[in-house]
Amino acid sequence: VGQIVDGFNARVIAGRVSVEQVLGQSQTLGPSLMQLPEIMEKTMNQPQATGPTIHLQKTTLGADKQKNFNALAYFAPSMAILFLIFTLFDASRAILDEEREGTLQRLISTPTPFGQILAGKIGGVFLTGLLQMGGLVGASALLFGLSWGASPLGLLLMIAAIVAAASSLGALITAFSQNAQQANIVGSAVALVFAILGGNFVYVGAYPPWLQPFSKLTLNRWAIDGLTELSLRGGGLGDVLPQIGVLLALTVIFYALALWRLPHRFVR
Repeated sequence: VGQIVDGFNARVIAGRVSVEQVLGQSQTLGPSLMQLPEIMEKTMNQPQATGPTIHLQKTTLGADKQKNFNALAYFAPSMAILFLIFTLFDASRAILDEEREGTLQRLISTPTPFGQILAGKIGGVFLTGLLQMGGLVGASALLFGLSWGASPLGLLLMIAAIVAAASSLGALITAFSQNAQQANIVGSAVALVFAILGGNFVYVGAYPPWLQPFSKLTLNRWAIDGLTELSLRGGGLGDVLPQIGVLLALTVIFYALALWRLPHRFVR
């Protein structure tokens, strides 16, 4: 409270000093201000000096691109991907919660093959991601009029590849975590680092050149590049095939490591 009062007092004193200084200089400023109109009139009536003429030409660069730029077409996909990763990581950690509560052990004790149990768990996570991404895409198109490209098939395959890559990464973190708390810490750290490097918060084109290769190591970067190719540039299926291919390759790698570890992790 004392600091706040001192701050108000300082501003009051500064105002008083300023007024006193202006009033103290009034005798000097008064005559000068009275001569100002006369000085301006003499300046305006002086003949113009002859010399070379300078011509200024105004040119607008990149007008067409800026005219059609829509910030929502970039940040809507980036935020959708960020929320998707957190959601799928939470869904994948549910396996560890079932292990703690004993539900998973009872499932394993049944004649159901362990591979089918894992397929059901991971399949549920995948369907959850599809519903979330589909809802976000549909809501942005209906409420904000956002265009998602000229190819519905390209958009569908892109969403499926993103969800598959995110769910496989969540399964990988779950497979190598000792408990749900550890999976929560590791998953949150991975999600935030990937979001920063992948361009979820800042346009990735503004990153320095040395950071660009690290950005391409994240699934966020490939997901954002694919969705913005559709929403921002109006691309089609052929334009997003490289991003889909990379995301599917990451899915295979993450799922292979998770499926190799999970049976050893849960089966005693």
